[in-house]
Amino acid sequence: MINIIKPGYLKEAQCPKCGAVLSYDENEDVQKDFSKELSKFSSEFFNRMYLYITCPQCDNKIILKEDK
Repeated sequence: MINIIKPGYLKEAQCPKCGAVLSYDENEDVQKDFSKELSKFSSEFFNRMYLYITCPQCDNKIILKEDK
C-alpha cells in the first residue's frame, strides 16, 4: 500500500516579465500583501489582498490570486 508522508503542494507559474517557468510550494513560497484602491461607488479607499510569488530571476511579483 502507498502512504502519503507529506501532501504535495508544488505548483508552477510562468513569469510574464522574463518568461522563466517557476516551480513553487504554495505553503512556503507564497506571500500575502495588500494594495489600497479607490472604491468605484464612493470616495473611500479599501484594502485589497493578493497572493504572489517573486521571480528569482527578475524580482517581478507574480500575482497568483486577488481578493475581488
